Parts: sequence; C-alpha cells; structure tokens
Amino acid sequence: MSTPTVIVSGGAEAVSLAVVERCVSLDGYAFVYALGSSSLLAGVPRCEVHFAPAGPREAVLEDLEGLLRSRFGTSGVLAIATEDDSLGILVDAMEARGQDLRLSRCRALSKGGLDKAEVFQFLQREELGRFLAVTQEVRCLDDLERVADTLGPRFVLKPVHKPWGDTLPGGVKLFREHDLQLARVRQLLRTEFERGQTWVAQPLLQPISGGERSACVVRDASGQYRYAEVIERMKFPGKGGSACWVETCPGSEVLREATESIVGALDLVGVAELSFLADADGNPKLLELNPRPWLQIELLQASGFDVLSDMRAVVLGGALQGADTDVAVHSWISLERFLLKLLKGDGVPRRETLKALALAVRKKPMVSVWSCSLPGVRARWLRRCVARFVS
Repeated sequence: MSTPTVIVSGGAEAVSLAVVERCVSLDGYAFVYALGSSSLLAGVPRCEVHFAPAGPREAVLEDLEGLLRSRFGTSGVLAIATEDDSLGILVDAMEARGQDLRLSRCRALSKGGLDKAEVFQFLQREELGRFLAVTQEVRCLDDLERVADTLGPRFVLKPVHKPWGDTLPGGVKLFREHDLQLARVRQLLRTEFERGQTWVAQPLLQPISGGERSACVVRDASGQYRYAEVIERMKFPGKGGSACWVETCPGSEVLREATESIVGALDLVGVAELSFLADADGNPKLLELNPRPWLQIELLQASGFDVLSDMRAVVLGGALQGADTDVAVHSWISLERFLLKLLKGDGVPRRETLKALALAVRKKPMVSVWSCSLPGVRARWLRRCVARFVS
C-alpha cells in the first residue's frame, strides 16, 4: 500500500493549487487540511478538503492528529506544507505530539528550516558565513539600536517565519528609515516581542544580474540533488514583497556553490528554495531558505523540473536518478500583484509597471492561479479578487 499524502494548506493558495494538481495527476486524489476558513480547493473533484477549527494552535494540532488517525490509522503519512504556518503545524505535530509524518526538512535543525535564526546560527557554526547575509536576532525594541550600530541606519527586519495574518507597511518586512518610526508598527512589534516572537535583521543588499535570484533544489538522503535557478524580475511591494514576475535561468550556475554547501550542511532531504542577493562585491548572500513548496513551484513544474514528484520520492526514502533536469526558458506572473502595484504605485512610475507587464505577457507566461486546470478554481478566484478589490 502506498504512503498516504496530506497537504496542509494556508496562506498563498497558489502553492496549494499546484501541489494538489500534481498529486491528483499522480494519485488520482488529494487530501487537504486547510488552515483558513475558506479555500479555492473546496468543491474540486477528487480533492477532499477538511477545515481546521478556529481557535488556539493546540486545538488545531489535536484536530489534525485525530483526523489523520481516523483516516490513516497509525501508518506514516507524507505531509506537504504550502507555507510557513502549515510547516510550523507539521513540525509541532512531529515534535510535540510524536506523529509519524514524513516531510521535506533540514534534518540537522530542530525546526527543520522553519526558524530563520536557527538556520543562520547553524550555518555560521559550520563556517559557511561567506555565503550568508549578516543576520542578527531582534527580541525587543531596544535590540534595534544595537542592530543599527552594526548594520547602519538602513536594514531589513523580518519575522523568523512569515506571519500571514498580519499586514505591515512594505509587506511582511520592515525598513528602518521609514516603517519603524510609525506608532502602529512599533506597537505591533512590541506585541510580537511580548508574545515571545523573534525577528531577524539583515543589511540591505543588491540584485544579482537584475533581480533577486533563487536556487531550487531537491536533495535525497545520500546527498544527490537536482538544481535550477530562477530570477525575480519584479515584485510587490518592491521592498519586502512577493514576486509579480519570475523567469527560469536555464544553465545558470551562479548560486550552485553556495547552494550545495548550504543544503549539504543542513542535511536537507526534500525540496528547498534558497533566495539570494549580492553584497557590494557581487558575492551571493543567502537571505532565506524555504524547505517546502513555494509560490512559483508551478513554474519549475512547467519548465521540465518535476519538483513535486522528486520531493515525494526522496522524502519517502527514494534516491534521485540521473543528472539535473534541463529546464526550459519560461515565465510566471501574478496578475493580482501586478494590479496592486499599478493601483498603489509602489514608488515606481505606473508606465514602468505597465511596460514590464506587457513584456512579461509577450513571453506567454504561466499566470498564478489562472493557469491551474482544476475545475471551478478560476471562477472562485475571480469572485475572490473582485471582492478584495471592491473592498
């Protein structure tokens, strides 16, 4: 009997759609545990969706544990997280409740790669600091003064894992020169610190050949891996936001040395996206690592790198066969984020955003959510977008 798969879905459902679409094509069925109160996947044929209860985290963990036991017994389950909150739920389910879950993770880390501070501290101890952006923990407002003394007046401040429920100026990241002077932001940070949440600060870095580059890698337990690179051509918000336009970089090796060293030290088994910018000398510096499917996972799938199949195989103990997949030139866009960038300006002339959108469209890109072939998803997504923009 094959190992059952559960997809824990939350946050950006574009990731969940891509994962479910591939699971349905492989297994003929998908089982989804949704952390929100609604889902674009509800009503999709051959996709069973269960919604987590509203309430404290412990209630969600108890509900998930009971659901998995009733459906799959005590056998192991392949679990796929689609964003940081769902990965956190799965890590807690494994560590605090002892559930037998197989998931993509960095085996050298207690949190599997979820905790940014743990990632950077571990890599520093492994003498891989040459590949890292300088990173300091921030646990209280007073720490910001210490950070400013080290990094200067302009730096990036972000949570150790992305809080999908919060809305901050500039996305989920803050920039000292403006955001940290706002009373609302300081109160939000104070509340976060009082709850015991940790943030990290990093210096502002520069694009690599025109944008933030990411390495996309699947690695098995023996250390064999498959690898590709992508580049963000535009994002919203421009500082600290998510991508509007991403392209594959066939044959690029810019990030390979850093990526191989990092995932080897962390003992990644599964999939990861590693995001990089450059220092003043052009050297790639790791910004963050996501040991799970990420926003543009469907771009890699459509470009010939079957990330999700490879991830499932290695997490269940399989070995990768053969060399890197030849990735085709392909683009991905988020129309929703392009529209928001046009409406809000984002410090960029609107004609420049329109020019970028026109150039991207001429390349016949994948369109986030819209390119999904699951029945009914487009209509539900359009209704959701209209409601969001009207409000």
